[in-house]
Amino acid sequence: MTDISESIEIKAPLEQVFKYAVNHRNVPKFIASVTSYDPTTEALWGVGARFAMGVSVKDFRFTQELEVVEIQLGRSLHVRSLSGQPFQDAKWFFEHTARGTKVTYEIAYNLPEVFLGRKLDEKTRQQLDEQIRSDARLTLENLKLQFEKS
Repeated sequence: MTDISESIEIKAPLEQVFKYAVNHRNVPKFIASVTSYDPTTEALWGVGARFAMGVSVKDFRFTQELEVVEIQLGRSLHVRSLSGQPFQDAKWFFEHTARGTKVTYEIAYNLPEVFLGRKLDEKTRQQLDEQIRSDARLTLENLKLQFEKS
C-alpha cells in the first residue's frame, strides 16, 4: 500500500471550499486524471453515496466505483473504492486558517501485480506511482484555482 499526503492553503472560506469539493459535479473539474464522476445511487452525497469514477493515468484508462464511508460537515470526507483497480482509500480534511482554508488530501492505494490485464514491471509501477503523486499535488492546485483565479 502506498500513502500520499498533500496540503494546500486556499484563500477562501472553509464553508465554500468544502461545499465545492464535496459536490460530485465538480470532481472532474479539479481532481487530476478524473474524466467522469457519476452517481450510481439516488443519494448524491453523504455516507453510502456511490459514484462511478472514470480515470486516465498515463496510458491506463479505467473505471472504479467509490463509496462515501464518512463525512463530517465542514471538516472531512472519506471515500473508498468498492470495485476496480487499483484499490484506493482517499480522505479530505478541511480546516480554518488565518487566510482561508487548509485542505489536506490523503490517498492510500495499492497497485496490483496485474493491472487491467497487463503485468506491471518495476519501471511502469514507478511511473504510475510518480504520476499519482503528481496528480495529488495537481488536484490541490486545481482546487485552489477554482477560488483564486487571477
